[in-house]
Amino acid sequence: MFCIRSPYTDVYYNLALEEYLLRNFNDDFFILYIDNPAVVIGKHQNALAEVNLKYITQKDIKLARRLSGGGTVYHDSGNLNFSFISTSKDDKPVNFRKYQKPVVDALSAMGLTIEVGKRNDLFIENFKVSGNAEHIFKNRVLHHGTLLYNSDLETLSNALGVTGGKYLDKAVQSKRSKVANISSFLNSISPVESFRSEIMKSLLNYDSSNIMYELYNDDKLEIEKLVVSKFATWDWNFGYSPKYIFNNKFETTEGKLEVKLHVEKGNIKGAEFLLNGKSTNEFNLLSDSLIGLKHYPEEIKRLKSNFDLLSLLF
Repeated sequence: MFCIRSPYTDVYYNLALEEYLLRNFNDDFFILYIDNPAVVIGKHQNALAEVNLKYITQKDIKLARRLSGGGTVYHDSGNLNFSFISTSKDDKPVNFRKYQKPVVDALSAMGLTIEVGKRNDLFIENFKVSGNAEHIFKNRVLHHGTLLYNSDLETLSNALGVTGGKYLDKAVQSKRSKVANISSFLNSISPVESFRSEIMKSLLNYDSSNIMYELYNDDKLEIEKLVVSKFATWDWNFGYSPKYIFNNKFETTEGKLEVKLHVEKGNIKGAEFLLNGKSTNEFNLLSDSLIGLKHYPEEIKRLKSNFDLLSLLF
């Protein structure tokens, strides 16, 4: 197995790296990487329903969609991400335990007692420290997970604290768990880079055939193309969300105001405003002006309205 210590801290690049190795090689890989602050949603999730968009925008926290399913996770400089990519010879290639075992063994060697939860997350003393997910491409398997080592848990909580209206959809919804940092269970806290080195050392020693691997320039160029064409795009991160209906209600001085949006591929296909159960000409004009726009603050800001649309529509 080839082991890669990614020097890149851009979430889009590292997600593109995973897809590139998954689709273009038959070799087995193990990757460790650390991202700058980012919220990473599962492939089949509704982006707006999973995050506090206003908060992550203010804090310059990126939103990214990964290849695998499952729930939303938070990345920052205190979180270590690991990936296994391999060619499976099994009829049932999904095998969380197989890929978790080397990581669990590495953590156990540090004196930690790791438990695997019902949803394949890793726990220490009932606190979640690792979320895991898998994606299958033909006979290739991508298994990846997080390791909360010394993350900013307050920012994590705020970033994943959804606010605003209700979303009706068939998207996969995250199941929240109490989280903790791995470092809080260790006798001494070392920098996250030291933690990464210990995990990589353990994986290299796990099998005598495991060796370090460096990406070639041609590899890097292809990965960068994938970043630009897919992983850093609005169409992938927001537009790929399953279609949904957004509802919001407000009490105003004139009565109850209700808002409903029908959204597909991130674009508003229908809009309805009702005041005390009735529409008005002004509301009809407003509804018409929303059709075709992206359900996204930067797009809605362009409209001139007597209402605070950012409060109404998010």
